[in-house]
This record gives sequence, structure tokens and C-alpha cells, in this order.
Amino acid sequence: MSNRSSSPSLGVQAELVRNHLLDYMRKHTLRPGDRLPTQKELRTELGVGNKTIQRAIDSLVTEGIAEGRGKTGFFLKDVLQGETTRRRRVGLVYTRLPKSPFYTALLFCLEMAFHDRNCELRNFMRKPMPLTLRNAFSYFPGLREAIERHETDLLFSMSRFPQDMLELCAKHHLPVCHFGSQPGYPNRIAIVPLFEQAMTVFAERGLKRPAIICSTSNQHQQSLPLLEKALRPFHGERWQDYSWCCGTDDFSMEYGPTLWARWQHVADRHLGLPAERRPDALFIPDDFIACYFMMALQVRGITPPPIICIRSQQIPIGFPGCLAGWFEIDIEQLADMAVELALAQMEPSAQPRTEPVFYTPPFIDTRVFHD
Repeated sequence: MSNRSSSPSLGVQAELVRNHLLDYMRKHTLRPGDRLPTQKELRTELGVGNKTIQRAIDSLVTEGIAEGRGKTGFFLKDVLQGETTRRRRVGLVYTRLPKSPFYTALLFCLEMAFHDRNCELRNFMRKPMPLTLRNAFSYFPGLREAIERHETDLLFSMSRFPQDMLELCAKHHLPVCHFGSQPGYPNRIAIVPLFEQAMTVFAERGLKRPAIICSTSNQHQQSLPLLEKALRPFHGERWQDYSWCCGTDDFSMEYGPTLWARWQHVADRHLGLPAERRPDALFIPDDFIACYFMMALQVRGITPPPIICIRSQQIPIGFPGCLAGWFEIDIEQLADMAVELALAQMEPSAQPRTEPVFYTPPFIDTRVFHD
């Protein structure tokens, strides 16, 4: 599309605003569907009035360069003559989880999926400290600046996203796709539908005292109502005695000696119960953590009860004989599906959103349970 000269009746100041917008499009290599600066931003930067700015924008709309979307603002409609569509810029927001096989494999598959779709990826890794709601941007170096300067077209988050960060993204009309759990939203826990399914399997086998062991305290606290629903039929008012967690938050769950020590404490709790009250079956979502727990019991000379866990096709874990079954997930397929959903939010035809899009990991339909 040509960026031909505007009508002489546009006026000197409006012409300057128009040229400023064209320069902005080139400097930031905008692609169709990208948002133009707001009138407030232009007024602050250029010191001109709203009517002047509106005349400049109207001229771009008339030429077919820009289009309005109601109160959402104005967006680039077509590529300028001589310009090529640039790579889509994606900010990947995540937490550092050292030595986590699943998380490391998932990050790799996500990066490959974005690169395969010609995306320019920029990482924002959470700093090694507990996340609070105060000054949340300090935990993600460079993220605030990237949002305010429109240096990314989409945020794909694998980490908890405080409300002030979501509000800033909404202010700048930046699409957010949140992968996995996010406190405060109905689908915040991806694994909880499996609680009841695992309990059904245990009941069919005649097991009477199943327990659920969550990996983190965050996961445990956020899913208490569903834990109660799954465990109360077996234990009545004492259901909480069979709902455990490792006692860590999401960030401090490091695979290695520290986690091994924590799970030995969980094993001690298991052994501290009278034999008639000790769990006779366990659902432990994380397969590596399930292996930690089984080894912690075995070094104490105790045969672990039947265990159901979640495992991945890419990193199948071998167990020493007491695995009752698993729910399986394909990490590569999971990454591809999540990236497709995220990039759909960047299409020019996508409905503008002020709320993040959530992607709950699917599990393969075939659930394998050993006899």
C-alpha cells in the first residue's frame, strides 16, 4: 500500500502528526493488527490537540493504512508500500525451576514451536525470590519497559501474573495467553479433574484409604474444595488427614537434594500414622516426585502403596514395581497446541480482549492402569 501524500487541506500540524505516525510504523516495524499510539500518548509527546490528532488519524483511515476499533483504538490495517511483514514478537514469561525435567522439556518445546512459526522470542525469567503482589514487576527485569514501549505483541506466561501486570497489559491492549495455573480464575488448576478419576480407580480396586499428595503448597491451597470432594467419600470428616503437600511454594520446588529432604519428611508423616490409618493408595501428580516418595519409603524398609501419577511421553520414568497407573501427556503436542492458541490472539480478525486467554493442558484420552 502506498503512503501517498495526504490532502493539502489536512493542515501543517496534522501533517506532522501523520508523518510521525508513519515513522512510528516503520521504526517499530508494525504489522497489520498492531495498535497505533493513543491520542493521549500523541498529545503528550507532540503537544498538539485532539482535533489535530484526529484529522491525522482520519487521513490514514481514509487511505486504508489504519482502521478504528471503537474505544479500543486505531490499528494498522495494511502493510506500508516497500515494507514487509515482520516477525511476531512474543514475550515468554516464566519461573526458573532448576532441574525440573518436565518444565525444562516444556520450555524447549515452546521455544521451538514459536520459532517454527517465525516468531521473535524474548524471555522474561522470574528472579529467584518469592513472588508477592507488591512491586511485582521487579521480579521480571525488563518486562514493564517492554510492555510500555510496545516491544512485544503478545505475552505468553507460564508464571503467576499479579493483577497489576494484567492491568498494564490491558491498558496497552497487549494480548496475554496464560498457560497452566493462575490464582483467581475458574480453570486455575489444570490437574484437579484427575483427582476424582484417580479416586474412582482406587475405589474399583477395593482400596479404602487413598491420599492425594500435592507438589506445592500453592497447588494444595487452591484446590482444597476439589480435594475435599474427592476424599470425603472415603474419609468423611477426616478427609484433610489424607490431603498432603510437600510444604513448598511453586518457586522453591527445586528438584535435587533439597526436594529429596522434604519428601523424606512426608514419608515420615506417612509412617507416623497408625498402620490401620496409613494410606493404602496415593495420587501424586508429578511422576518424578512420586519416584522421590517411593524411594523415601523404600530406604525405610517400607513397601510403597499403589501410586497413580502424571507422566510425559517424552520423559517416561521407570518405577520399581508399585506404580498403579498414570495419566499421560505429550509435551511436544501440548506446546504446539498452546502456541497455536496464543498466536490466534494476534490475528487482525481477533476480537480485542482485556482479559487474558487461558490454556489448560489436555491429557491424552488413553489412561493406562496396570493390574
